[in-house]
Amino acid sequence: DHRDLHKEYRRQRQMCIRDSNYAGDRIDAAIIEEIQRKYAGAQITKDMARRWKEDFSFVGGSEPDDPIIVDFSIEGKSMSLDITDCISAACEIIVDPIVAGVKDLIAKSNPEYHDAFRRNIILAGGGSGIHGLGEMIEQRLADLGEVEVLTVEDPLELGAMGGLRLAMEVPEDMWKNLTLAHR
Repeated sequence: DHRDLHKEYRRQRQMCIRDSNYAGDRIDAAIIEEIQRKYAGAQITKDMARRWKEDFSFVGGSEPDDPIIVDFSIEGKSMSLDITDCISAACEIIVDPIVAGVKDLIAKSNPEYHDAFRRNIILAGGGSGIHGLGEMIEQRLADLGEVEVLTVEDPLELGAMGGLRLAMEVPEDMWKNLTLAHR
């Protein structure tokens, strides 16, 4: 029954929640690290790394047609340099944790649903914007059998819809305890 599968998925998901919420920040830090490793003295900010990630992210096998050339300073001198390999290496740091999490989720779930889980993996959130990530995850999970990773087209809209649905399910008395942080 479809409802049983959904219940099992939600139960297992609660067990499998990891620190993947910080994956974007980890990629930003890795972009800085990779560029500074390749170009000694490179001066890169977190905002620059985030912008490049959002504009150019990809993993191996999905390389862009043209090299990724960006402007930044090396010891104060303005440069235009190729960071294609740096972007790929940084984006790939999240692949192994995702694959390990999926394998753990499936292994701990009811065996009746293993096939359904393997064929219904959905890549959402910021990771869905990384070109080739779904395919790479499929390849790394191939030892489990037939796997299908579906990538959402608009993660921002989907995230907003999910937040709205969650908000609608929160009991009214819980809203009384909600406080908003002021900046």
